[in-house]
Amino acid sequence: MLFYLIHNFINNIKWTKNWSESKKNCFTLIIGGTFYILLYVFLEYLYTKTGNLFLRLLHKFFLGFVVIDMLSMAIIYKLYWGRSIMTEIDPYSESEWQLNDNEHLYKRNKDISVDEMRKFNEKSKDLDDLVENIDDIRDNIEELDKKTEEIGEAVTYHPDGELAQEFKKDFENLSSTVADINED
Repeated sequence: MLFYLIHNFINNIKWTKNWSESKKNCFTLIIGGTFYILLYVFLEYLYTKTGNLFLRLLHKFFLGFVVIDMLSMAIIYKLYWGRSIMTEIDPYSESEWQLNDNEHLYKRNKDISVDEMRKFNEKSKDLDDLVENIDDIRDNIEELDKKTEEIGEAVTYHPDGELAQEFKKDFENLSSTVADINED
C-alpha cells in the first residue's frame, strides 16, 4: 500500500512528469524502502518505550506487511505493463521491449539474431540441396563422358559395328531436327 501511494504521489509531481517509467519505479522503490525502514525503527522504538502488545505484534509481523506490499505492487505492475518489475533493474533489457502506448503493455521484441539464424539455416538447407544437385550433375556428366568415349572408340575402331551404326542414325536424326528448327 505504501509503494502504491508513493508511486501515485511521484506521478503527480510536476518535476517528475518527464521522467521515464523506469526512473519513477526505481525512485518509488528507494523512497518506499527508506520509509519502511524508518517505520520499522520507529515501531521498535515505540515498543521499547511503551511495551504495548499491539506495537509488539506490528513490529513482529512487519516483514510480512512489507512482503505483501511488494507482492501486490509487483502484481499490479505485471498486470498494467505486461512484464515483470525485475526488468527495471537491467538497463540493457530495455532494448528487448517495445511499449504499446494504447494498451500500456510492453511486448518483447523479436530477437533479430534468432531470425537471422533461421534464415541462415534455410539458406544452408537450400545450399545443401544445390550441392546434391551439382553432385548429381557431375555424375551424369561423367557417365556421358564415358559413353562419348565408348562411341568415339566404336566409330574409330569399328566403323561398321552395331554401336557405330546406331550413333550415325542418332546423329543424322539430330542433324535433321536442327536443320528443321533453323529453317523455321
